[in-house]
Amino acid sequence: FVGIPRLTVRMCARIQAFPDDWQFVGKKTPTYRQVGNAFPPPVAHAVSAEIAAAIEKAAAARIFKKVA
Repeated sequence: FVGIPRLTVRMCARIQAFPDDWQFVGKKTPTYRQVGNAFPPPVAHAVSAEIAAAIEKAAAARIFKKVA
């Protein structure tokens, strides 16, 4: 072995905050791409929560306008 060891797909997934039981399908290069191109789960959760809150706020404003 010469040089710096490479990160495994699992190590890259941990950096992206994927759960350890997350399954990646395919050969070596495609699995690295899956991890590298993915939206990290904690970020996806935060973004989806903000989208849901914005939709609820817009719906409440729309309902309020109809009542008023």
